[in-house]
Amino acid sequence: FSCKPKEKEKEKDQMLKEGKWKITKLALSNSNGTQDLYGAMSDCDKDNFYFFNADNSFSLDESTLKCNASDPQTTTDGRWALEQNNTKLVLKESTIFGVKGDENLNVVSITTSSIEFSKDTTITLPAPLGTVTGKFQGTFTNVK
Repeated sequence: FSCKPKEKEKEKDQMLKEGKWKITKLALSNSNGTQDLYGAMSDCDKDNFYFFNADNSFSLDESTLKCNASDPQTTTDGRWALEQNNTKLVLKESTIFGVKGDENLNVVSITTSSIEFSKDTTITLPAPLGTVTGKFQGTFTNVK
C-alpha cells in the first residue's frame, strides 16, 4: 500500500504537465458576497495559456490577443510544485495573478480537464480604500 500514494501523486503531477491551461474562473468571496474577478479581466488576459512544464518551470503564452504588443509571445515565469499530498499548488516567483512572488494555492480538485483552487487572502487596495479579506477561488481548464 505504501506505493499507492506516490503513484497517485505522480498521476496528478502528470495531469498538470499534459495540459494547455486557461483561467476560466476567478472570484473573491467574503461577507459582502462574491465578486467575479474573471469578468473584470481583459480579453487579452483571458485568452492566455499556462503550461506546467516537465522541468517544473511555469510558462505563459499570450495566445492571440496581447495586452502589450511588445510583450514576448511566451515567457517562462517561476516554478511550480504540488505539495502536501496534492493539496497545495505552489507557484514560486511567478506573476500569474499580476504580483511577482510566491503563491500557495489550496487544491480543491485536479482532473485531466480542470484544476480548482482557493486561497484565503487579504488584498490591499489603493488608499483610502483599505483592505479586502476573503476567499480567492479559481479554475484552470485544460484546453489541450
